[in-house]
Amino acid sequence: MVIAVGEPKSRKILYEKIKSNNYKLATLIHPDTYIYDYSTISEGCVISKGTYISMDITMEQNVIIVPPNTGIGHDVTIGAHSVIGGCCEIGGYTNIGSLCYIGGGANIKDKLNIGDKAIIGMGSVVLKDVEKEVIVLGNPARTIKNNETGKVF
Repeated sequence: MVIAVGEPKSRKILYEKIKSNNYKLATLIHPDTYIYDYSTISEGCVISKGTYISMDITMEQNVIIVPPNTGIGHDVTIGAHSVIGGCCEIGGYTNIGSLCYIGGGANIKDKLNIGDKAIIGMGSVVLKDVEKEVIVLGNPARTIKNNETGKVF
């Protein structure tokens, strides 16, 4: 079973329903994906075509990387139920919280912390830490508003 939903909050709800009924989730990794050694990909993750994952990555459960061509630097942690859009670049030593949404084409500088339930808009360039439960947009990315609902769409 696979969760094919792009809304982090909905992904979590579906994940919990599936697990409460003792089902297992598949982890899908496209054959045109490159993953270095020493990375941990948890249950229910979906990694799409053209994704490049450097070494020592930790992906918690139910993360989805949307195609194509996303690059994830070394020593990155991606929290549970997060969604990473296509053509994103995530610098090394970055920590992305749970239930985050990273819009397509976003670039995140290395050694940053992205708080839980944060939304990073399409094409944004993130140069500093992002607080939890906020929406950031632009180049450089700026906080636009709080994410009171915890939903993207």
